Amino acid sequence: MIGDTCVILCGGKSSRMGSNKTLLPFGSYRLISYQVIKLSNIFSNIAISLKENNKNEILDILYADILKYNANHFKINMESIQIVAEDLTYFSPLFGILNCFNKLSHSRLFFIPIDYPFITLHTIDMLVNNIDNCDIVYAKDSIKLHPLVGIWKANIKYKIMEYLESNNFRIIDFLSLCNTISIYFDTCEFINLNMQQDYKNALKILKDGHGTE
Repeated sequence: MIGDTCVILCGGKSSRMGSNKTLLPFGSYRLISYQVIKLSNIFSNIAISLKENNKNEILDILYADILKYNANHFKINMESIQIVAEDLTYFSPLFGILNCFNKLSHSRLFFIPIDYPFITLHTIDMLVNNIDNCDIVYAKDSIKLHPLVGIWKANIKYKIMEYLESNNFRIIDFLSLCNTISIYFDTCEFINLNMQQDYKNALKILKDGHGTE
């Protein structure tokens, strides 16, 4: 069990999916519940970063799924899951990350987007174990960088504030201002659910036995 807090980022627009991907059916549950169940087996603490206007719907579904899960598995304590809501109309993940550092009293946080369901324990371990001498450690594969799959230190929150005040919201540009390490992993872990076809592909992978039920 990893002692750090894992933050599941759920504040995106889901515009290319056409519906809130956080609530997509995934296995026996919804995607948010799938991620909470999986990551609760890895991290001591779970937090969910979301928009205020989606909070009640997401939490109602999550509570129902966890109640069903707890009937047959180890008990997940819903009271221990921290909810970090923000009501900004901006959709840059940097706002969500900054909000988490402002509201959660941790020196570092592991972030993972809601739509990356297949990240493995090995990958998470590799990222967490390389954070000591830098600000951010994040994943990459042969296709692109994945800065939102990684561990970030709280001491960069002032850099985030200054960066956002300049009206530049691009996370890749922000990385150049920090002391970072990127670690290469196999591409198959980084299937993310942007569009309907991605979702269909992920459901097939899940059906074939990759994932948490």
